[in-house]
Amino acid sequence: MALAFALIVVRVAPGQSSVLADRIQQLVEARADLGNASIGIHVRDARSDTPLYGRGATTPMIPASNLKLLTTGAAALVLGPDMVFTTDLAIEGDRLVVIGSGDPGFADPTLLRESDPPLSVDDLLDRLAGAVADRAPTVNEIIIDDRV
Repeated sequence: MALAFALIVVRVAPGQSSVLADRIQQLVEARADLGNASIGIHVRDARSDTPLYGRGATTPMIPASNLKLLTTGAAALVLGPDMVFTTDLAIEGDRLVVIGSGDPGFADPTLLRESDPPLSVDDLLDRLAGAVADRAPTVNEIIIDDRV
């Protein structure tokens, strides 16, 4: 079972709520290949709290991975648009220490496979070691510090 969820804020002119409801229904019917999936949509006027459209809106459902949209929106609001994840490299004796800042995609096997050229986690670590080989040719150990 899948659930599509999105929070969209729209401004509707007075008397146009039925036009909006009709348009949403047309979009759902025309473009949604739902298969066995369930869908719940609930649109309310933000000022008057009047319901504008509903489809499966009162049916209890388990949130789908689309809930990440809300999480991403909240993170963007809290962290700001200029947030950048950094990964620092440090040499401590014969160890290379990779210090991450919480990048959710760092060393993700799926993302690495989709890179050009495709990489494995071992490939990534080999590249990290190679990148510092000139500065510290005696790297014998790689430490991944993922504490934020």
